[in-house]
Amino acid sequence: MNQLERINRNLWGGMMRDLVQPEYNVWSFLDGMSTDRFKLDIKDSNDSYTITAELPGVNKEDIKVEVEGDRVKISAESQKMKEVKNDEKIVRSERYYGWLSRTVQLDQPVKSKGSTAKCDNGILTLTLPKEENHRGNLIPVQ
Repeated sequence: MNQLERINRNLWGGMMRDLVQPEYNVWSFLDGMSTDRFKLDIKDSNDSYTITAELPGVNKEDIKVEVEGDRVKISAESQKMKEVKNDEKIVRSERYYGWLSRTVQLDQPVKSKGSTAKCDNGILTLTLPKEENHRGNLIPVQ
């Protein structure tokens, strides 16, 4: 092994060894990158869409739903209280607090009139009726 290979191996090997040390937890950083999204399911029936979203720890007063055409935006604010006593220190904190938002585009426009939104135990359920008389434009084949 020549001098350059040895330096390269020491440089990269040492860096990778440092990344897995408990005091430098890269996984909590990577987990935090996806905290602005929440999981949801979308069901399509003949006359409406049903969207179910998981928003654990969010009060229903902190949820906002906007409907515009075929786009639905769900946003929520998640809060946690920070309580640290003088003789304590936080070793690890994974609970998220901040602003969550997600916009989905549906196949057809929906009406805000007649739509319902219910939140029960951190599960938001939206029922969104489809616009009437919305048909795709057919092009005759000749």
